[in-house]
Amino acid sequence: MEPILPVQQPIPVQAAVEIARKYNKRIVVITAVGDDGYVHTATHGVTIEDAKVAASLGESLNAALGGDLTQKIVFQDLPIDL
Repeated sequence: MEPILPVQQPIPVQAAVEIARKYNKRIVVITAVGDDGYVHTATHGVTIEDAKVAASLGESLNAALGGDLTQKIVFQDLPIDL
């Protein structure tokens, strides 16, 4: 029988925001692979344009690590129709 792994928590966007503020960065992308094998990504951009770049980079990194973008969950604090 396979061990039951704990449910993996998403990386909070606030973590990316805090890194941006602490280190004075315009674009932050955090990507990690959980014990469940899923690729977890959080992004932040200071401006709307920065946010678009961060999101694009996050998706590229996720795909490069074998993430399944069809199963992504989006937590967004900007309008959907960017």
